Amino acid sequence: MRLGEKLKSLISSKSNPDLLIFRWKDPQEDETGWKDFPLSFIGLAKCFSVGWVIAEDKECFVLAADLIVNDNNEITDTGRRQSIYKGKLNIFWRVKFNIYDKKMEAIKNRKSIKAIK
Repeated sequence: MRLGEKLKSLISSKSNPDLLIFRWKDPQEDETGWKDFPLSFIGLAKCFSVGWVIAEDKECFVLAADLIVNDNNEITDTGRRQSIYKGKLNIFWRVKFNIYDKKMEAIKNRKSIKAIK
């Protein structure tokens, strides 16, 4: 889905936020020093970000890469947050994932896997 399309909101729920993959472009800063004019164009960096959409306003999305869910199934903490400007350069994909679905949990009694050399 491209962001140019009409969107009501990306936040489905504060208690079970959507997991999205964003492709976006970010300004770059070149190294310091003199450079020939024909070599001066640096363009934009192509970026990918994955995270839970925990906030949104008319200018940006706020993603959290990490969530802590307590025993009462409440999100208590977030980690590695970043904001991404909304704009025509952004493209995103929604990942179907329910943080409370027991099928999504790792099996607690599984055997450890040997590392590949």
